[in-house]
Amino acid sequence: MAKRRSKKQKEKAKHQFTISYTPTAPDGASKVAVKRQTKTPSSGTNKDTAKPENALNKAEQESFARSKREIVRSLGLASLVLGLEIVIYLVSRR
Repeated sequence: MAKRRSKKQKEKAKHQFTISYTPTAPDGASKVAVKRQTKTPSSGTNKDTAKPENALNKAEQESFARSKREIVRSLGLASLVLGLEIVIYLVSRR
């Protein structure tokens, strides 16, 4: 198992890299602007706003889901009854 190093030891590791990278901003500033930290002001408008959900649409979706659940339940019960009738018929024919 490898020896565990502390954070301090990891920061002071002496690795020789063949290529070094020092980020610089396009305008020559010392700090690079990171995404979401831009200094440009936002326009204040959002074109991707979602349409607000209508209460009637939600009610229709809930009633549709409820009726779908009832239909599945009744089909399951009907298939169970039909299956039992077939089993009883086959047993009685013996």
